[in-house]
Amino acid sequence: PELDSGVYAYAKAGFGDYMGFSSAWGYWISAWLGNVGYFVLLFSTLGFYFPVFGEGNTPVAIGCASLLLWAVHFLVLRGIKEAAFINQVTTVAKVVPLLIFIVIAAVAFRADIFTRDIWGLSNPQFGSVLEQVRNMMLVTVFVFIGIEGASVYSGRALRRSDVGKATVIGFLGVLALLVLVNV
Repeated sequence: PELDSGVYAYAKAGFGDYMGFSSAWGYWISAWLGNVGYFVLLFSTLGFYFPVFGEGNTPVAIGCASLLLWAVHFLVLRGIKEAAFINQVTTVAKVVPLLIFIVIAAVAFRADIFTRDIWGLSNPQFGSVLEQVRNMMLVTVFVFIGIEGASVYSGRALRRSDVGKATVIGFLGVLALLVLVNV
């Protein structure tokens, strides 16, 4: 609970300065590349409707992505309340479509299709059930990257116990959404 300097603090406390530095460096690079990937995907999707964005790699798309990234950066620099607001908006923007999908899938669910080839024997291109579970777990690992980021804000919490509770509640919520979407 006393570690509140970022995600690298765990690696540093457990394995020393070099591993802490390597962890922080790797986290920074992955966040940087992730942002690039997100913006290319966003503007590539918009390019389907607005040809000026192309496949997300046109000068207009790059300029708009840069403007959007800098706008978010300056909003976060304004303070924790603005950052919390941005976090709430993006969370709602992510969770609402997932919930809509889950409801539509539940309404349209047909047990005969779901159980027709549950072990994956007649469709070898999909792989066995174990391969499918393994692939889903790889997605799960990617989805849960960042849950340890609560350590960054734990130093600002009124009670450290709140950080642990919020992390567990967030973890269980994301896990429930992931399982419902995958099923």
